[in-house]
Amino acid sequence: MNADGYKAFSEKIPKDVRIAFEASGSAYSVDRNLRNLGYSDITVAHPKELSWIIKSKKKNDHVDSNKLARLHLVDMIPESHLLSEDDRTFRDLLIQRVKLGRSIATTKNSIIGYLKREGLFDSLPKTRDNFSKKRRVAMNAIRFGNQKDLVLRSMLERLSFYEQQAFTMDQEIRKNAKVSEDVKLLISIPGMYCLSQNETKYEKN
Repeated sequence: MNADGYKAFSEKIPKDVRIAFEASGSAYSVDRNLRNLGYSDITVAHPKELSWIIKSKKKNDHVDSNKLARLHLVDMIPESHLLSEDDRTFRDLLIQRVKLGRSIATTKNSIIGYLKREGLFDSLPKTRDNFSKKRRVAMNAIRFGNQKDLVLRSMLERLSFYEQQAFTMDQEIRKNAKVSEDVKLLISIPGMYCLSQNETKYEKN
């Protein structure tokens, strides 16, 4: 629904009505716009719990609306929980952090594979961490004298960019980790880099 649609809705529908709609990708937007218009009694129905509507032989918007209205009348609509603005923003931050972790791992694997292909990986300083400070210095010092230099440099710069972004996000996540058990659980998942290690690395560098 666009701005004109919400305006028309607001002009026709009293602000004290009870509103119910099925959750979808636009649920947050619809809920926010309705509340901004002055509606407060809003219920977002859980789509999976309403699977009987999908199975209906007469499924259409009009039929679905009538069924929702009848359920709402007797307070039997299974609700879908909408996160608060703060929780939604923090969830998005966590999702991006996880994606960054995957990008970092993928880029590291690409660098290792490239150096092994060129026969240079085994000549790097022997350290427990494949991307220790000593190894990074050695990687950045590698020169082929041709376009391979651009290939390797682009991968190393991309890794540095991802890690700097991850470091910035880690600092924000750490602020919430002290009070959120969900965050502590998330960062314990393999592939989700340890916040303290990530921060320590940048502090040392």
